[in-house]
This record gives sequence, structure tokens and C-alpha cells, in this order.
Amino acid sequence: MLRFLQAITWSLFLGQAVAATDTVVREIPTDPWVKSFFEAIDPLADKAGLEPLRAGKAPEDDKAVRMYIGFGLGGLQGYAIARRNGVWTGSKFQSDGSKQASRFEKSELKPKTTWDDLWATLCDRGLLTLADFSTLPPSNYWPTDGVGVVVEVFEGNKYRTYMYPNPSQFDNEECRQLERLWMTFLDQVGQKSYPLRERKFLSKWEIRQVAWAIRKLKYPISAADFFKAMPFDFRARDLVSNGSTSGSGFSWSEIHLTNRSDRAGHWALRTYDVSNFVVRHAEIVFHDRELESPLVLQPESYPSDQTRLPEIGK
Repeated sequence: MLRFLQAITWSLFLGQAVAATDTVVREIPTDPWVKSFFEAIDPLADKAGLEPLRAGKAPEDDKAVRMYIGFGLGGLQGYAIARRNGVWTGSKFQSDGSKQASRFEKSELKPKTTWDDLWATLCDRGLLTLADFSTLPPSNYWPTDGVGVVVEVFEGNKYRTYMYPNPSQFDNEECRQLERLWMTFLDQVGQKSYPLRERKFLSKWEIRQVAWAIRKLKYPISAADFFKAMPFDFRARDLVSNGSTSGSGFSWSEIHLTNRSDRAGHWALRTYDVSNFVVRHAEIVFHDRELESPLVLQPESYPSDQTRLPEIGK
């Protein structure tokens, strides 16, 4: 009788263990992006014949990753690889970006090496551990246009999803890691990839040199001559710019000289122009999330040998 009861108890224990493996642990951010982005993702995945990954259950040896890029006016692209019962599959699918995914294309993906090697490489790039952008420390810069990247990953009985908006436009290490993950994936499945950004920010001394160069110029000046007069080739340093245009055509643009993800604030070179690539005015500005508008380094206080710039941060 004792052995019989022990056998029943052991069977119940095993049953509980098996049931536990059927329970999916879902790590889904509470940020509003989840609802809005998946309103575009779900119709596209459905067109591709894919069940919602976040709602699924899988044996412990199954794996899947889906990456989506777009969420703007240019449509939405999806990439999916999965291993089910030991068999790998891969596909690319895209639509016009509408919620109905009215224009749809799908094609097969094949790895350059093996799917197992690709999965291991993606894991090395942070596939399973990257944080969602919404959980990162606040940045001093927020781009208003571009594309977003959403990753869904399922391994064993754990599901995760995370999103990065315009990762190339931010300077924190997590965005660089996401770019490395994304570009590695594209390269290894034979898709077009792009070189990673290798930004070289300016030191305090180099910002002084830019300030001196600005002060010596006579305005208006052509944009070509303006940048020839600068002590650095900003493109060669892979520094990103952004800008704004008013209804009258008056516009400004900024080249960010220091890390925009630095919580201590960041420095930028702001130029003002009207049309025909003419720079009417230029100044050095300092941005901080605590400020309603950027601080302008006034020409009369431009640093010289006897003056110092305010602290730039890290």
C-alpha cells in the first residue's frame, strides 16, 4: 500500500512538473507602444499564416524570433524564424503598413550557415536579454520621425518582446546593441544590411574650436563654405543631425556634438537657413530635459584661452 501511495504521489509530482513546463512566462512591457504597434503587427502576422507568438505555448526545445521594422508611412516588414519539433523555418513578409495589410508579399529565408548557428549568434548579440527602450534612462533627445523595431522572442517557455524607436538616432549602448543584432540577422539571412554607426563625439576642447570657427565667419554664407570652415568633418565622425522647418520656410538644423543619451545634457551645433543652402546664423546650444528650450552659448561668451565651457557631462 505504501509503495502504491508513493507511486501515485510521484505520478502527481511528475504531472505537476509537466504542467509547469506548459506555462508560458510572458515578459511584455506596460508601455503604450505595445497596444499601438501590435495593432499593425497582428494583421501582418495573420496574413503570413503565423499565430500570435505572445499567446502560444511550446515544447521546451522550440524557439522562435520575429522582428518587425517600420510602423511609419513606408509600410511594415516582418522576419520570422522558428524551430518546431526540431525543424527550422524562416520567412520574410511585408505589407503597405495598413491595419488590414492590404498589399502583402512573403518569401522564404535561408541562413548563410545553419539556423542553429544563427540562433547562437543572435543570442550572443543580446536577443534574449535586451531591455525594452521604455525602461532605459531618459534621453535628452527624442526624434519625431523614422522607424521602429519590434522584437518578439520565444525560447522554451518564456516569451519576451521589446521595441526601439529610431535606434540609429540615439546614442546609448542598448541602441547600438539592437543595431548589431538587427544587422547581424539581416546579413546572415542574405538581406541588405547597413554599416553600423561609429560616432566620435567632440571633446570640450573640440567644441571650443567649433565655437571659434563660428565666431570668425561672416553671414550669410553658403552651407558648403560653412562646413568647409569647420575644424571637423561631421559626417566622417558619423554625427547625426535633426531639424525643423516653419510654414514660412525658415528652418534650423542641429548636429549633435555630444552623447544625446547623457542625462547631464548634450551639446549641439545649430544652424539657421532660409533656402538655397544658405546659413544665416549659427550657434552652440545646450539641451537638457529639464529645460523648456535649449541654452544658447552667446557669441560674447564664446570660450577663449581664458574661458571655459560649462560642464558637458560624461
